[in-house]
Amino acid sequence: MKKAAIELSVEFIVTFILAVVIFSLSIYFAVTFFGGAEEIRLSIDAETESSIHDLFAQSGTLVAFPLNKKEVYLNDQVIFGVGVLNLIKDLPGQDPTGYYLRVRPHRYIDERGVEPGIDLSTPNYLPSMQDWIRYSNNTNIIDYNEYITTPILVEAKSVMGKQGTDDIATKRGTYVFNICIFRGDPGPSGLVCDKNILGHSQLYSNQVYKLYVTVF
Repeated sequence: MKKAAIELSVEFIVTFILAVVIFSLSIYFAVTFFGGAEEIRLSIDAETESSIHDLFAQSGTLVAFPLNKKEVYLNDQVIFGVGVLNLIKDLPGQDPTGYYLRVRPHRYIDERGVEPGIDLSTPNYLPSMQDWIRYSNNTNIIDYNEYITTPILVEAKSVMGKQGTDDIATKRGTYVFNICIFRGDPGPSGLVCDKNILGHSQLYSNQVYKLYVTVF
């Protein structure tokens, strides 16, 4: 009887320790993730929020992207901000419709004319180029006639693709990314942000926006 009680006590202690460790790790990763997202948001507020506000106030545009071209050195980062204004009223009695953003690598351009252009959406490049991008792909509810600003971080990493098991080194030049704003339910896999999406019922403002990062 005593032996069984001791075994139960040991099992309880081990289970308790594991639970504490898992809980602690969960808190650590949550703080790291959300803290990083807040740092991105804070860094774009001072630079772009006033420009986005002015665009919405003066032009009546649905999507404000005032600074879509930036330069960066290899292994450095740049941050963009995109504003989305909701001018569609939800029907009474229905749940509000959310907005979500998608960024997709599109093309490499060597403006010097030395290197040929590269389609970054192909299998050799897409996975590596997606690692350059960090942004929130969550669905956001925006009140009518209000807007939100979403930060997009692009890091010019040293690898732009893979050829078999070999890395393709990042080239100097301009990297173009597509940006789409969707309104509705993203579904299990979401929608692909490329020229084929034009005319889709969920594509807000029916436009694919471009983001340009020139790497030195």
